[in-house]
Amino acid sequence: WRHSVTDLTDRQKYLDEFTNEVPEGAPPGTESIRKRALGEALDIRKFEIDLYWKRATYFWTLAAATLAGFFVLHSRPEAVDRFPIHVYLVAWIGFLISLAWFQANRGSKFWQENWELHVDRLETDVNGPLQETVLWAGNPSRFGLGAYPYSVSKIGQSVALFITLTWFGLITSSVP
Repeated sequence: WRHSVTDLTDRQKYLDEFTNEVPEGAPPGTESIRKRALGEALDIRKFEIDLYWKRATYFWTLAAATLAGFFVLHSRPEAVDRFPIHVYLVAWIGFLISLAWFQANRGSKFWQENWELHVDRLETDVNGPLQETVLWAGNPSRFGLGAYPYSVSKIGQSVALFITLTWFGLITSSVP
């Protein structure tokens, strides 16, 4: 890493890296480095979330197509008898796609949290603790239909891991 602050509990050490002063002689309307850094962190966080959904769509499509191919092959007993390696190969491809999906989700979550931590550190002096303050009544509705602070990206990781494990089961069941 080019530069890192390892002790995230030392907020002041982090903030010392970003001056909150506007450079002397700067044109009117010039923002401090800290305010510009906050804007960048917010933009990059949004970008990471957008990339998460693009990747999710990409991997869902690949996983669904591979799963469909696997079951099309399995629906034709003559094809399975004649080319059992094809079913096995498609299962391995599905496994590798879903494993890559799971790892991509983990990487996305890492970078999203990285930029959220930057925003948490920078925003207090600029906007107050807006992002790090969660307003929630804490009363989930009956039958699980109300709002709840789930992590959408962790749910995506769980689904990708489940599909990866499912593919592993399909691999072991289709060994030629």
